[in-house]
Amino acid sequence: MPVCLGIAVPEQAWNSAFAMLKEMAANAIRTAHNPPAPEFLDLCDKLGFLVMDEAFDEWEVKRTSGIHYRLYILQKIHNQICFPVIHRDRNHPSVVLVECRQ
Repeated sequence: MPVCLGIAVPEQAWNSAFAMLKEMAANAIRTAHNPPAPEFLDLCDKLGFLVMDEAFDEWEVKRTSGIHYRLYILQKIHNQICFPVIHRDRNHPSVVLVECRQ
């Protein structure tokens, strides 16, 4: 039975989740609008999952309500977020795509 764990997920929980994904014949994972933990990528490397490494979700679409963070950081995204993520994750064989659009 799934358990809500929050942001700090023990490796055993990832092993269990990945086993279920393998059982369903899944072979790729899209991260949820934030760079994954290095341990997550290590496990994907070990188990043979392909990963879409994603930093943000709302890049260029103008929202009609609420605060849209692109107004504050769009100009700094590449230097402060995308390049470090690419640099950090570049040697993981599981990472097949890093989404960093401007």
